Amino acid sequence: MDPLSVINTFASAAMTLYEVVSKVKDNREQCVRLCGHLDNILDTIESECKEGLPPRLAERIIKLTSALSDLTVVLEGLQKSSFFQRVIWRNQIGTKIQELYKDISKAMEVLKLGTAFDMNNMLHENENARQEDAAAAQQNFDRLSATNQQILEISQVNAQQLQEIIVALGRYIGPLPASSERRYLENGMHALQRRSGPLRIKSDDFVITSLDVIIDYDKKLGQGGFASVYEAHWTGIKVAVKVMDRGVPASALEREVDVWKRLRHPHILQFFGACSIADPPFMVCAYKQNGDAVDYLLRFPRTNRVQLLYEAASGLTFLHANGVIHGDIKASNILMDEQGKACLSDFGLSRIKTNTTTIRQGAGIAPSHGTARWMSPEHITLGVANKKTDVYSFGMTMYEVFADSPPFAATPEDMLFNVICVLGTRPPRPEEQTGLNDDIWDIMSRTWAHQPERRPPASDILSLLTRHTALVAANVRDRTRVPVTDYSPTLLPERSPPRPSGMRPGIPVTEALPTPWWERVASRPVATPSHATTAASASGTGSSTYSAPRLKPRADAEDAEDADLFDPDFTKWPDSPPPKGLRAATRNEPFRRR
Repeated sequence: MDPLSVINTFASAAMTLYEVVSKVKDNREQCVRLCGHLDNILDTIESECKEGLPPRLAERIIKLTSALSDLTVVLEGLQKSSFFQRVIWRNQIGTKIQELYKDISKAMEVLKLGTAFDMNNMLHENENARQEDAAAAQQNFDRLSATNQQILEISQVNAQQLQEIIVALGRYIGPLPASSERRYLENGMHALQRRSGPLRIKSDDFVITSLDVIIDYDKKLGQGGFASVYEAHWTGIKVAVKVMDRGVPASALEREVDVWKRLRHPHILQFFGACSIADPPFMVCAYKQNGDAVDYLLRFPRTNRVQLLYEAASGLTFLHANGVIHGDIKASNILMDEQGKACLSDFGLSRIKTNTTTIRQGAGIAPSHGTARWMSPEHITLGVANKKTDVYSFGMTMYEVFADSPPFAATPEDMLFNVICVLGTRPPRPEEQTGLNDDIWDIMSRTWAHQPERRPPASDILSLLTRHTALVAANVRDRTRVPVTDYSPTLLPERSPPRPSGMRPGIPVTEALPTPWWERVASRPVATPSHATTAASASGTGSSTYSAPRLKPRADAEDAEDADLFDPDFTKWPDSPPPKGLRAATRNEPFRRR
């Protein structure tokens, strides 16, 4: 990404935030002050970076842009939410704004401006604005207490929503000091409890209500066999929310949640909570910026694949040691974090998928296919998952990772039963030199043995991969390399971005010589923040004018030297004298307080 594009995207994100702020009621003073400070930052960058944009500053501006877009999504979502949800999120908005100022401070430190850029004054103004917002909120609660206006509006809420509101308000009220806000909300709680009756929802640490999350339905991360996955925000962090389809039994979801919440492992997707009585039910999990292993390997073809599989095998061994069966192992269910570490996702949820499929079949809807390529013969024929079927699927996943192709990719769906179960066909050894050696190929061949008793346990796979990880790492470039493709990763299966015709997975597209910066700017549409991204379809297609730039993963500390994150010429304005009037080129008006 060239320097002008970085500034363009940042200015566009700031402008969109300003437009949303003009409509907000809560945290208004803080938001208005922030917009004014963003305008000052653009002025500073324009005046101090006439010779180009330092690489570390560019990286931090990208992070700041992403944080601005996240704040915009939350503020915009709250405009459509209930009164009580806005109350619960008010303090979280203040916290997100404070975090933004930390990002601003880190970005400005790169320029070493000293007193030319008064960060302390910005923080002081933000604190004054926070106090003004708090005073305005208390005055509002004093006014509402006299009329009970918002409580009367609850009469239109159904019983399930009442249960969620009671749980969410109970948690929020707990630490509040004595104030008009606490008195008003306690009175509201009593009124809601009289109307709702006994609670049917478990109020434990793993219950997350609809009021606790803001789902960005414009950012659909994926579509599975029983749920849709969206980007969302919860307690100030970005998360992935799996929204269940209609017909998923609440009891099935609750059983899986009871298992999942007890599992903690660095290579297992972290589970935060769920709500089985929401309409529709949902689960909240960690958000993995680098998407699934399929798309990750497209962008980083020289990844240490043995290391990736070692980490996935570590997660599978942990699951089996705790009596948990995954049931749907494949590369698209291996997610990659910001540092390129792998973790297993969607374990145990195959039973929910089975229940949902049964319900759909009863309704005359065809079941969803797509995982038979990774399934053992007995899993296909009997529909029963166990540790041995998991090992078979993991062996097929190893093939997928080394071959850059699903198993039996050339075999049509309707012929898989005959090929796998009747003929006993297995994939040939991949020709690509991607870290696969004779020992690993031998254990792969054992994992997909037709007789389940001949397959090794997951712990044996882990032991072998442990021995070979260090050996392969010496001959394979590490996972921290600049991607050779421009594909944005996704979170779940069946949503990879469209690929050029004839392109094999893992083979980069030959790039043409770069065009001059003025031609790129002239032809580039003005970027819009990520909250305006067009939702992807179930097949992964879709369009977007802006996708938050992804930095290459790395294991070093945030403040370490990282100039190699960008192209060597990224420190200067490309192929031309520096542009004049950056603000005029990227927006029509400044963010002055009105």
